[in-house]
Amino acid sequence: EFDHEKSIDYLKKKFKEEGALLVDDVLTTGVSGDKAAGILEDCGIKPQGLVCIIDRQRGGKKVLREKGIEVLSLMTMRDLLKALLVVKKEFGVEQPPIISQEEREVIEEELRCLTES
Repeated sequence: EFDHEKSIDYLKKKFKEEGALLVDDVLTTGVSGDKAAGILEDCGIKPQGLVCIIDRQRGGKKVLREKGIEVLSLMTMRDLLKALLVVKKEFGVEQPPIISQEEREVIEEELRCLTES
């Protein structure tokens, strides 16, 4: 049987001095990262930062930075949307777009609305 209290005690001892890095798939408003950081802090563990795959650029990075948590993302929503707009050339042959003109217009509007972070 799994003993949660032993597990929490182990984590407290292991990470109390070093702190811990938060990992998330997508950062949007920062609410889940802030909540996770709060749980760590309640255990006496300092969050050292947050790493995510995609920063949706909806203010989460700013929220977490204001709380002293640095954020590193592998890509931003802007990066992802721009990649969709690119027409690739392979072997000197231009490839057809992977999105329709209508989808392109939606993406371009979304790019205009994204916050810089």
